[in-house]
Amino acid sequence: LDETTGSDYDIIPGTEQEKDPTITATYTLDSYVYVEVTDETEGLVEWYIANGWSELDDYENVYAMELRTIYDAETWTLVEDEESAYNGQYTCTDDNGAVYYYNADKGEYTAIIPVLKDNKVTYSADITNDDMTVGETVDLTFQAYIMQMSGFDSAEDAYYELVVTRLTAASYSDLKKIMDYEHSEFTVTKLSQSGGGLTLYAKNGGTAIIDFNEYGLSATTSYLVWTDGTLTLRGNEEDLQGSLGTIGTKQSGIYLVTAKGENAVVKIESGKYYSEASTCRLVRATNNGTVEISGGTYVSHGSKGTLFVADNGTITIDALTGVDLKISGSYTQTLFQAKNGGTIYVAKDVYEELEQAYGEEANVTIVSSDSSCEYDSATGYYVISAN
Repeated sequence: LDETTGSDYDIIPGTEQEKDPTITATYTLDSYVYVEVTDETEGLVEWYIANGWSELDDYENVYAMELRTIYDAETWTLVEDEESAYNGQYTCTDDNGAVYYYNADKGEYTAIIPVLKDNKVTYSADITNDDMTVGETVDLTFQAYIMQMSGFDSAEDAYYELVVTRLTAASYSDLKKIMDYEHSEFTVTKLSQSGGGLTLYAKNGGTAIIDFNEYGLSATTSYLVWTDGTLTLRGNEEDLQGSLGTIGTKQSGIYLVTAKGENAVVKIESGKYYSEASTCRLVRATNNGTVEISGGTYVSHGSKGTLFVADNGTITIDALTGVDLKISGSYTQTLFQAKNGGTIYVAKDVYEELEQAYGEEANVTIVSSDSSCEYDSATGYYVISAN
């Protein structure tokens, strides 16, 4: 995918801007070509997709076009221009402005396809100074893919196999694509941004897995809120690359990982969840959300921290890799808090190990004063409930 009109523009209200992202696709079999449009312009930029593209039913701002092996000697013309890269090939232009070439010697087609209608974007005349910040950057980006048609019933099916099942995350915007995929697995290979919070959900209540490897959402203001579907979190607990943790923060008052909503389920299998902030709660279930924990290391190095909070939600803890609390001086930590009808279930061995490690520490509260704890021998869990 190339663009000749540049990549940096000044937004001038009421004007048009030439912008010509163009896909060059080479193929030998009938294929689908796709373009993903990531619009982070906050409504400041108006654009339309070029003719010939069709938006996929299940994916917002993802468009497909069919590329056919349709060379016709009677209608295609020979390119006779020694300066052209397509000299000696046959060409035609369709009604939508896409240009096709056919290399008869190789049996190979090349399609040159415009992405934006009329190769332009527009800026509304209604934009005011309140809508923009001097020096602020907004992004409109494009990503192209191609996949053969054979073996797939639709462009959606081919796209799912090509992109969704193989996607890795290199930035926050990649992680946000979870919102567009019903069943997604992301393996983080790099995070190009260093801060900010994510509010994510799986489309139609689907499932998603994020494996952060040795990377993480770690900066001054990092947190994750999951609002619909089932999310599994994985990550390394040692040898993290420039990160506080899989998810980490230095900002006070943050809930680091939250399952929010009756259809929200977060499963934490591994990773390091780290706070250096005061009054930070590491894991929360709220609004009838559910958190299921089978591993992970939980680090609270800020003052007045709380590890697990069930606020009108449910947390079940079957296993923990480790807990690391800073409790010197005026630093105080609470392990479990249930409120507003919330409940925390802690496996017997986990609870008793934590009680043995921290029960005699004056600066550590195992169960908050607004919660009660009882052991249920039938299930093998300590049950922490709101008073």
